[in-house]
Amino acid sequence: LVPLNRDDASLGVTTYYGASFTHTAAPTKIVAGVVRDKDTKKPLAGVRVQSTKLANSPLHGNDFVRTVTDAAGRYRLVGLPKGEGNKIHAIPGSAQPYLVTLQEVEDTPGLGPVTVDFELKRGVWVKGRVSDKATGKPVSAIVEYYALGDNPHLDDYPGFDASYSLAMTQFSAADGTFRLVGLPGPGVVAVKATDHYLLAHQRDDADGAKEATLDTRPFALEAFTVNATAGVDPAKGADAVTRDVTLDAGVTYNGTVLDPDGKPLSGARVYGSTGWHPWNRPPLKTASFTVRAFNPRRPRSVFFQHLEKGLVGTLEVPEDGVKDVTARLRPGAAVSGRLVDSDGRPRTGAELAVYFRPKGNDAWSPYYPGRLKTDKDGRFRIGAMLPELPYSLHDGKGWVSFDAPAKSGESKDLGDVRAMTGNE
Repeated sequence: LVPLNRDDASLGVTTYYGASFTHTAAPTKIVAGVVRDKDTKKPLAGVRVQSTKLANSPLHGNDFVRTVTDAAGRYRLVGLPKGEGNKIHAIPGSAQPYLVTLQEVEDTPGLGPVTVDFELKRGVWVKGRVSDKATGKPVSAIVEYYALGDNPHLDDYPGFDASYSLAMTQFSAADGTFRLVGLPGPGVVAVKATDHYLLAHQRDDADGAKEATLDTRPFALEAFTVNATAGVDPAKGADAVTRDVTLDAGVTYNGTVLDPDGKPLSGARVYGSTGWHPWNRPPLKTASFTVRAFNPRRPRSVFFQHLEKGLVGTLEVPEDGVKDVTARLRPGAAVSGRLVDSDGRPRTGAELAVYFRPKGNDAWSPYYPGRLKTDKDGRFRIGAMLPELPYSLHDGKGWVSFDAPAKSGESKDLGDVRAMTGNE
């Protein structure tokens, strides 16, 4: 038996067999029951009942044990292990306007069947069309429904909070149309397409988000992971509500990277060329770059870094109507130091990941495409740094945090530093 994770064997074990083997299968705990309409008590046929978490395992998403209700709403689920922690979902079909519901399975004595009945609450059809704001053309995208945290009808839908938004997610059709199930009361239709559109928190229209994180159910919605967050508020008892959603491509800039002498420079890396692009993209093959999905009224940081030449730069927000821009790089700041252990001894050959935090961003992002390595004396040096910003080094267990020098071309020595864990 080999642990899946040597640092935490509680995650489970994987058993490796040879070419010929005998496997003894453990008996299962059969779960059976009926799925009904919560209000009318009528049985619901064609509802999928499936596992989501197995007993004696900390992992979620184990959905391979599944069945479908018959004409009388009955189901029989075979394959769950004996023990505590089994959880199952009832997931309505695409034509059934009900909300997904989660239930835990009681670990009754012995191996006899256990009964788990579901009562599904009828929801509201949320339908509409996803289109490009400028062209009106349909867009194929992922569409999801979330209820706002202050929705007064949440208590009427027990199990929805723990549903992980199953079946409240779909792809819009080729013509941009979608239909999914939501709750009466305030909610959000979230749409995710491509990085060629503004993210929801970068927008300043009705389909954008005023905050980076929304208080929604079944879990908080991060506005920087989707392109639109369109509000809906169907009345209680309504059959359907329509909410069309637009995606905003923002402004596209074509630019040229220049060296300190004003000459075109290839080989730079770009951070923020689109809202979703990470920093560790390959270097530019030429001096040309493109910045997509940019909102000058809610500008994001766009940085440039040339490791080999030690240069950095920032894209200034262009004036209205300007589409061709330049980014002139300058010498970056630098930091050096010596990494030591708790006894003050140098840590030789330690691998360090470098992170930074752009202004207006609470998250740390990788700054270098690879890792630094301390020399025989434990020393390290970080060059081509953007001035003033906070940085950190991570050795896989702890962190060293510091601010870069305030001026271009300036260097500073941190002296002896030690990676601190969250417990220190």
